[in-house]
Amino acid sequence: MLSLDPGLGEGHTPPKGDYFGWKVLGKTIIEDPDTRQSVISAVEQGFAEWGSGTPPACFDPRHAIHASHNKKTVDILICFECTQVLVYLDDQRQEPYLPISRSPEPVFDKVLTEAYVPLAPKPKR
Repeated sequence: MLSLDPGLGEGHTPPKGDYFGWKVLGKTIIEDPDTRQSVISAVEQGFAEWGSGTPPACFDPRHAIHASHNKKTVDILICFECTQVLVYLDDQRQEPYLPISRSPEPVFDKVLTEAYVPLAPKPKR
């Protein structure tokens, strides 16, 4: 799990980084099976809860998940501000953005802060 710096302010240019263009503030490996399942369940719930409508036009991800298995990788960048997810499979961007609710955010924040990974400041909602 990664903590990303989306930058600050409207109309901003995010800080350049090497994680699909985003700057990484820190990361942790989730080795505990219960914690891993908690994250998976939170993401599944977030996808199931998202209602309808058009999300805001921003995409300022503060969280990401990187996973690999059998020489395949998936990277999931999440903007809880606009409730959108961007997926990369084997470093190839997938379209379209996927909608997600904000409910997984506290789970992600807890995992990162317990691993002493810094979080980007939250926008005022």
